[in-house]
Amino acid sequence: MFDHALIGPDRDDDRLAGVEIGGRPLSRDMFAFRVDDDVAQLAALRAGLGIGACQRRIAEQDGERVPVLAQEISFDIDLWLAMHEDLRAVRRVRLLFDHLAEALEPWTVRHAS
Repeated sequence: MFDHALIGPDRDDDRLAGVEIGGRPLSRDMFAFRVDDDVAQLAALRAGLGIGACQRRIAEQDGERVPVLAQEISFDIDLWLAMHEDLRAVRRVRLLFDHLAEALEPWTVRHAS
């Protein structure tokens, strides 16, 4: 994998904290294309500039992306849909949030609490 051009973060060191591949920690200088914006990273992936990370569901919908090192690297991302408690009783706001929750369902994996 280190023989390929990699796409990754530029200044956002938190994204790399504790990430290792084959016992080798990732660092900023390993990336041929660096940008902190997820949309720009996805555009670089689609343009074929290298190997990088994106959400599995986005890659599956795109159809041209294939998993690389899926067994070695995986990230879970929490998704919260929140509103101020005073707005729960406002019907139009509640309907909107119910709609958003339903629309986001395919993008989530539910975990039992």
